[in-house]
Amino acid sequence: PYRRQRQMCIRDSPYTVDDTPWSRIEIVDDATGCPRVVMAAEVHVELCRSLAVTESAEPVWHVSISHDGGIASAVAVLDMRE
Repeated sequence: PYRRQRQMCIRDSPYTVDDTPWSRIEIVDDATGCPRVVMAAEVHVELCRSLAVTESAEPVWHVSISHDGGIASAVAVLDMRE
């Protein structure tokens, strides 16, 4: 059952790595230099649909970006608030 539910979630998700509209999602700095996520309206709508929340839900992204020499890393966590 768990595997079946997991497969359904994957199939119902709005995007895969191959078809994510990367050009419609940006990471920008705010006035204090903290990174934040900016999504195009249609990307937000599709994200809400895939998570079964209303379009008025407020996405809160927790983003961390780091680098040292030639190594870079980033982590993003999404917290949807209705």
